[in-house]
Amino acid sequence: MARADSGIASARDDVAATLSALHERLDAHFQALAETRQRLTTSHGVYAIEHGLAQGDLSVLGDAVKSWMSQAHPSQEHRLPFVVYTTEIGYRYEGDEYWPTLERRAPGWQQRIGRQYVKSIFRWFQQTYFGAKPQGRWAEHRSIISWPITHAILPTDLQRQLARLLYECRGALTSELLDDADRLGHLLGARAHTASKRFQQFAQNTELLGNVAAALLDDGANTPTIDSTALERIKRDLNEVRQARRWLSDAKSSADRIRVKGALRGTATPRRFVGSADGRTPPTSPVEFWLHSGDAGWQLRLRVPDFTSLFARRRELRQEIAQAKCRVVGTGGKRRATGWLLDWGQQVVLTDWPGVDEPVFELDRVSPQTAALFAEEARTPPNERWLFQRGSDDKGLLVRSGLVRPGGRYLLLGPDLEAPPVDWVREEPLDCDGAVVLAMDIPKDLGSEASEMMRALGCEAQSSVTITPLGVVPAAWDGVGYGEWLLGDEPILGLSSDHEITAFTATLDEAEQAHVQWEETTDGLVALELSDLGPGWHDLRLSFLVPEGSRPIPNLRVGLRLREVEAERTDGTFRQPLRLRVRPQSASLEDLWDGRSTVEAVGPYGLNTTMTVALSNADDLVTAQCAFPVSLPLAAAQWPEVFDAQVARRPEFQSVYDEATHFQLELGDDELGHVSVVLERELEPLRWGFRRSRGRTVARLYQSADTGGSVEVSRYPFRTPHQRELATAEDPLGFDFFDADGGLFVAQLDGHEARAILPPTVRDFRRLGRARSLVRIGVRGRSAATLTRLVDLAALWSGSRCPGDWLAHDRRNAVCGAVKREIASMVGGQTWSKLEHKCANRIALSIAELEAGLAKPRDWESLRTEIAQLASVASPSLDPPVDRYAAILGRSLPTGQLSALAQRLGTGGDVVESRVVRSDGSSLRLAEVLLRLASVPESLHSRSASEQGLDFNVVLERPVMFRGARMLAIVAEQRGQAWEWD
Repeated sequence: MARADSGIASARDDVAATLSALHERLDAHFQALAETRQRLTTSHGVYAIEHGLAQGDLSVLGDAVKSWMSQAHPSQEHRLPFVVYTTEIGYRYEGDEYWPTLERRAPGWQQRIGRQYVKSIFRWFQQTYFGAKPQGRWAEHRSIISWPITHAILPTDLQRQLARLLYECRGALTSELLDDADRLGHLLGARAHTASKRFQQFAQNTELLGNVAAALLDDGANTPTIDSTALERIKRDLNEVRQARRWLSDAKSSADRIRVKGALRGTATPRRFVGSADGRTPPTSPVEFWLHSGDAGWQLRLRVPDFTSLFARRRELRQEIAQAKCRVVGTGGKRRATGWLLDWGQQVVLTDWPGVDEPVFELDRVSPQTAALFAEEARTPPNERWLFQRGSDDKGLLVRSGLVRPGGRYLLLGPDLEAPPVDWVREEPLDCDGAVVLAMDIPKDLGSEASEMMRALGCEAQSSVTITPLGVVPAAWDGVGYGEWLLGDEPILGLSSDHEITAFTATLDEAEQAHVQWEETTDGLVALELSDLGPGWHDLRLSFLVPEGSRPIPNLRVGLRLREVEAERTDGTFRQPLRLRVRPQSASLEDLWDGRSTVEAVGPYGLNTTMTVALSNADDLVTAQCAFPVSLPLAAAQWPEVFDAQVARRPEFQSVYDEATHFQLELGDDELGHVSVVLERELEPLRWGFRRSRGRTVARLYQSADTGGSVEVSRYPFRTPHQRELATAEDPLGFDFFDADGGLFVAQLDGHEARAILPPTVRDFRRLGRARSLVRIGVRGRSAATLTRLVDLAALWSGSRCPGDWLAHDRRNAVCGAVKREIASMVGGQTWSKLEHKCANRIALSIAELEAGLAKPRDWESLRTEIAQLASVASPSLDPPVDRYAAILGRSLPTGQLSALAQRLGTGGDVVESRVVRSDGSSLRLAEVLLRLASVPESLHSRSASEQGLDFNVVLERPVMFRGARMLAIVAEQRGQAWEWD
């Protein structure tokens, strides 16, 4: 026995000696790094991943740490090996499983050492070796694991995303940015919103982001801000992924060209001249307008532009716009959802003529400065007549130059247009009030009379010089004289003419000028290259010298715009045959699975190709995969049906979804090539998943929070959804929860919360009948406090996650419906409660029956009549009738009574218009509160308690107003037209 004890002691001494030796070696290394960093003019800290150990050294360190940990608590003399070990775990971090991974690789860590030890050794490292400190909101919420992950610099799951971001922003790089890592980090951070949530959290530390990016873009391996060994490791791991290797290579090439240009600026050939460093504002892409052929005639449409450049200049602006609502010009005043403007690329149909040089977006809930800024950034075209070139697909693209080509097909849009008496101009149907559209088939030979007629219509025939983009494909070209290129591109214009020209002068931005002899190439073109154009707008004026006696050629103006790559969650570009686009751009794996996001596939019309989808886990292993044919284009409206049929209903996907961390979509074939998009699971401190076990569904709790607190789990039964009871896990680790009757499970931990609906277990029809028993709400009393409790209860259930189980959805809908009817019965009174009882039993109610329940036969006659009239007309849209109901209340309530009620509501609510009472005495806010309470009461949950109490007291004082709103909601639901609230 003594010999065995002696052997154990000897082994422990050997491990201690190894750890001590590693600690001393690391201490010397980090001390040297700290001295170097402290001498820099900027405060670049030391990162633990810069340990400089080779792979063999790391293996020895890992074995020693695990061996020591199995026997004793770490000694202060061994802290550095433990810092490096936990950092290496962070380097392989996938965003959801740090602590389980650490426990798996070092069994017993949680029991013998605990989480707080990790935080303590990194704080010591930071103080001792000038170490880096976690920054940003993510560090505040993940106060422990943010240390090892920050010190990993760039975990492997983020490396590919950084390579792509550098590739997408390569056109925005300048020599100044490449020399200033801090500014570079701010630039990249402002453009990281289309990356995964994990990467966005990483990008909050703009100092670290800029340092890593600057080092990756610099060929010199010895950068003072990151140790060369750590940097080479990141580069090596990046190069193992083909796509990431290409992105990084292209970004580095752009950076190298910029450095060379900075040294050689000013050289030019006779046909190549250097443009101005900066174009004219605005930096945002002009709003894209086009005409689309529809059943009722031509539709005028616009696309929401990408405001990334604007957000990059004013970083706080994105957050302000994320909280803003807006209206779009020409859409009848319809208000868009909060944050709608951030999702660029959306199409909007304009039902009214938007006007000339008008702001496209009217913003609510923003500062006057922001409203004015957006009013200048996005405006309608400044011409009274808008010219569109008609394509073979019967789509009209806006021609901003206003020039027409002889023999071309065009559409002219504007108010008060009349077709001249010629056979090549005719009026066509237009589905846009206040304007007229003329179709024009321009003759190939335009005489003076026809040219004069074109000028009278507001158009101008193109001169005898034709311009064609050469070289790199432009991002946009109107076919005549306006084009867009990406930053970093060098536009080349090919000029041709059917008239003799001796020479021409090219003047850029009325500053740079070049005199060029007209010397055609074998293909009859004269090429003009424009170099080093800065971001923004540029104006190119061409003046032509012709032989004596020849007809003069008028000056020609060309509009050019250099812009960044539009930041979107996509793969493929306008220069490739295929594109995959995800909406919204920040969509996660959960968003796609739960139907909150869509996918578009763009490619040659009518072509059939293949889409492959796959789920993979934290170990990067594919756990489910399938391929299916798709016909291009695949529109966003088609995606839910395709996804449901081809993916969501497949058992092999359902069984592994909750363990998956990534979802990849790939489109293409050998002929067209391939494009792909990866969506990641959103990092949540707590989340619920579901798994099948022994013929039943079990709710599994996933925890990634590192607060050190204990999770409390509660259950709310379906039959009595207001009653809370504590729930106990059925497994010793506290992960799995089950109840045969199902219910709502709520997990809470230090301010974090996750909710999930577990369906009841059903094995026969008798059990099914019991599972679908009536819901009883035990909240009593008629007061604003009771209303608040019911609204909170509706929010609790409606926002909970369901598995792919129809019974779970059925029970959640039953609870939400019961809460809504309880609210209606409590506010509406006894007579109205009988109508709600019929609704609960799925008995259809007629408009006459509902009208009779509004009030006694001779009371509120005007209000009853108008509500019945509004209810009898089926709405063509799913928008709630806030304006119309407000007008009815304004006309029907006694003079001054509505104004008094509305004024009591104040002007500061979340669901408010800026004006509480309109000029006709009606209240938009009061109408909206009533309609929301009658249809989606949970939407009122987020307001303050004092605001809720004030609103609900007003509602309770005049229940007839609520009954009218509830009547409209019931009729809409019975028609299958439940309102869509933002």
